[in-house]
Amino acid sequence: MGFPLQFIAAKRLGPVTASYTSGGIAHDNTDLDAYSFSALAIGSAPTGGDTRHVVAVVCKREGAAADDYEVTAVDIGGIAATELHQSPIRRELSWWVSAVPTGTTADVDVTLSGTVARCNVAVFSILNLSSAANDTDNDDDGVSDGSSTSTTVTVSAGGCCLVASSGFASSAGTPSMTGDVSASANDAGEMALQVGFANSAGGASFTATCDWTGATNQNASMISLR
Repeated sequence: MGFPLQFIAAKRLGPVTASYTSGGIAHDNTDLDAYSFSALAIGSAPTGGDTRHVVAVVCKREGAAADDYEVTAVDIGGIAATELHQSPIRRELSWWVSAVPTGTTADVDVTLSGTVARCNVAVFSILNLSSAANDTDNDDDGVSDGSSTSTTVTVSAGGCCLVASSGFASSAGTPSMTGDVSASANDAGEMALQVGFANSAGGASFTATCDWTGATNQNASMISLR
């Protein structure tokens, strides 16, 4: 059972630092209303008094019926996650956070309000989030013609931002993510998910652009955390 976020990270010894570890992304193309992704990489356990949260971005794509189902619950490492932000664009991308102080991998379990056609998930490790652990800014974008998604958020000094962009096509391949973020990983099933992140020492506006040539129905979501 998770603990209320206001009781987590009461003492911060270092800056907020986001990272992505290879192996922290997966997909399932099965029609389901609940998905389980095993042993996603979350990096080394924190040391020296640092605290660790794990943020999962969940990308779901519905079938022809387009019933607009939503993600209703996420567990990360067996701990119930709190929703940070859900994109208003078909509710396709959503962000969730849990405190996960130990371990180098975590299972991610996703529950939805109805059966969808496929689901992708990626995880980021965030050191030393503030006690509120809130989404301080967000931006969402959606296009349908194979062009680029673009999102911009303001990141507080000492904060970080996370971005995800998805595209649907059997030959979507690897999109090109550019801008102020480090493109971290791409995972392509029947739908591709590209993720990236950036850390901000002094506070700034960050933009991420993802070129989806050859794909259709692209969506992007970007959040900042402090």
